[in-house]
Amino acid sequence: MVNWLDKRATATGMISKYGARAILRRASGDRDCIAFVDSESPRPRDGQLRNPVDRSILVVADGLSVPPDAEKDHLVLLDPVTAVEVESLRLIAPIGKFAPAGVVVYWEIQARA
Repeated sequence: MVNWLDKRATATGMISKYGARAILRRASGDRDCIAFVDSESPRPRDGQLRNPVDRSILVVADGLSVPPDAEKDHLVLLDPVTAVEVESLRLIAPIGKFAPAGVVVYWEIQARA
């Protein structure tokens, strides 16, 4: 039998090691989290000066009593050294989760600058 709490601890360790502190910003208040930007892909848009960049992000589930919500939250990335806000990302898709057996191991977020 798989111990999913151990798997969550492993995922938390890996995301923490390669990710950085971030904030899930909501009108009712900010929540600290740890996020890892897994991939970035620019989306060309005809007639626009700027191409938005879509990002696939993994967020640690430990410590988040309220799950992320694409309708209510923005993800604010922080500088790993100074903890100054670097960028605020809009969540663009329903929040995914890796949650076998009902234990959320990590959250999967799609975001755009």
